[in-house]
Amino acid sequence: MKLNDKVIEVLSVGQKNGCFTVIAGFDAYQKECASERIAKLKEEKQKFINGEKSSWSNFDSVETFDRQIEDEKNRKLYKIKCKCGREFFGSKELFLSKKWRDCGDGCNLKSQREAKRIALYQRVESPTYSLFKVSILFYSY
Repeated sequence: MKLNDKVIEVLSVGQKNGCFTVIAGFDAYQKECASERIAKLKEEKQKFINGEKSSWSNFDSVETFDRQIEDEKNRKLYKIKCKCGREFFGSKELFLSKKWRDCGDGCNLKSQREAKRIALYQRVESPTYSLFKVSILFYSY
């Protein structure tokens, strides 16, 4: 990926792009999320081997469980913090190529930007619309 015409292989802690800041590397994801998910996958794999049905997954073979466990071990996600304070795990591609650099629909920065845009809209009153006229029409029936 490129940032300002530089090819970036690995993001460094403290690197900023728009409203995002990298606050931790791959090891944070492995400690906080992947270890729990891997343990859950191994537990579900053992249940699958024992013939128990799982409501958690629809995997059809032990190889599928093994492949998913390996994917979790090899997943490269950074811990990223938005200026609004929300922390989440994201990929290098998300960090470098997001069009609007905010963390999504719940982002305070996004809601502030939308409120500012709406405030700039010019309000035009229609001469044919009035609350008084509407109430008269409503009561006349």
